[in-house]
Amino acid sequence: VIGHTSRTGSASLNQALSEERAQVVVDYLRSQGVSNNIVAEGKGFSQPLPGIVFTDSRNQRTEIRLVRLN
Repeated sequence: VIGHTSRTGSASLNQALSEERAQVVVDYLRSQGVSNNIVAEGKGFSQPLPGIVFTDSRNQRTEIRLVRLN
């Protein structure tokens, strides 16, 4: 689970916010019985959406990336 923020505020604040955002989703999935390996990762404002101004609130998002582990 990857948390992102817009570029409003300091880099350290946004990094912490993105990590918290991802962790909330991980905690929810676990509370719903998802017991697979789930990892929370924060990207801060380092990966804005393409074609979107970096301060736009649409950059404040959480992504769930599914990866097959063999």
